[in-house]
Amino acid sequence: MAIGLYRKSFKLAELQELIRRLTKIAEEKGGEIILKNPLYLHFVEVGDAFTKALDLTHSTEMGEKIKALDLKRDNLYTQIYSVIKAYEELDVSDLTEAHPQQMAARFLRPFFDKKGSIHQLSYAEETTALRSLFESLNHAEAQNALKTLSLDGVYDALVKCQAAFEACIDQKNKKVVLLHQQQSATSLKKALIQAVNDFCRYIESLAKMDEKWLGFYREIEVAIANI
Repeated sequence: MAIGLYRKSFKLAELQELIRRLTKIAEEKGGEIILKNPLYLHFVEVGDAFTKALDLTHSTEMGEKIKALDLKRDNLYTQIYSVIKAYEELDVSDLTEAHPQQMAARFLRPFFDKKGSIHQLSYAEETTALRSLFESLNHAEAQNALKTLSLDGVYDALVKCQAAFEACIDQKNKKVVLLHQQQSATSLKKALIQAVNDFCRYIESLAKMDEKWLGFYREIEVAIANI
């Protein structure tokens, strides 16, 4: 039976591994006759497009990073809000002078009460809420109140975390656009299988014409058989 991809179905990961194997064999043992052949070059072109589309489709690293930053901003916000509420509700009735931390907390709390808990919000809703909060606190009186409560460092960390979160979302959105612009790995699957089979038929014809290509033919045969 001729070598090639003649099974009824192949997993995307199997095809990705086959691309790696066939390319390695061609580069190590094919020489210029193989590497400059139009059928091999077409296989490489389709294989590269398939691999890039597969990487974009199945990449989870960005999603995990976004989840981690979302959790971090939730925790930082909660930490700030909890300290403000604790100081604002502090019983200082026995003091004869104003309590500076409580005064700072009373000033800040309305800004945070307006937002409330942000844990149940969507990514976009939470981003909108935090942007609004940052804008409300972007003046000297609010910043001094945060310093009085020793929350300025935590607040700065929240601002930086939100900026990192938005940068990741932007990067993810750009990847999605790129994926839509390119053909998906699934749509490229048929073209890849055809390119592999065309290349295999070429190798088979070489082996029939010259026995020196039999070893190369066998390696390709084994690579395909073992996926």
